[in-house]
Amino acid sequence: ETGEGEGNGFSINFPLIPGTNNKSFIKLFRKTAPKLLEAYKPDILITQLGVDTYFDDPLTQMGFSLSVYRDIAQTMKTCAKEYCQDKWVAFGGGGYLLTVVPRAWTLFLARMLDVELPNELPDSWIKEIKKEVPYEDTPYLLWDRGEKVEVQMLRNPEIAKKIIDYTNSLIELSNEKFLPNLIRV
Repeated sequence: ETGEGEGNGFSINFPLIPGTNNKSFIKLFRKTAPKLLEAYKPDILITQLGVDTYFDDPLTQMGFSLSVYRDIAQTMKTCAKEYCQDKWVAFGGGGYLLTVVPRAWTLFLARMLDVELPNELPDSWIKEIKKEVPYEDTPYLLWDRGEKVEVQMLRNPEIAKKIIDYTNSLIELSNEKFLPNLIRV
C-alpha cells in the first residue's frame, strides 16, 4: 500500500508474511526505514509501537522476540536524531500478552530517553506478573534473545527460505519503486 490519488507515495506498508522473524525484519527495517525517512524529510517522527508481532502473541503469527523491539527502538532513535532534530512522538499499540507489552514499551521508552537498563527483571515485578498472569510463561529478562524463534525456523528450512526471499523482494521494491517516487515528490 502506498496511498492513492494525490496521496500516492505518502504511505508505505510492508505486508509481512506469517513467521517473519527477528533477522528478516531487522534486515528489512534497517535497509528501508532510514532511506525512507531521508526521502520523506519529516519534521517529527510519529510512531505507533505495536508489539503484537511477538512470536507468542495470540492474534498474530509473527516470529519476533523482544530483542527486535530493542533494535527497532535504537534505529528509530538514530533516525529521529538524524532526520527530525530528535523529535519523536510514540504511541502505544497492539500486543496482547501482559508479560510482553510492558517490557517492550519499557525498551522503547528507555531508548527514547537514552537510558540503559539491565536485562534482569526486578524480583518484585516477576512476583507480581506470576500472580497476575499465571497462565503466561514468566519472563526473567527484560528482552529475550530469540532462541525459541530461531529453533522454530531451523525446523522449517523451506519456510525460512521463503521468508528470506520475501524480505529481499520487499527491500528491492522499496529501493526500486518507493524511494524513486518519494524523491520525485
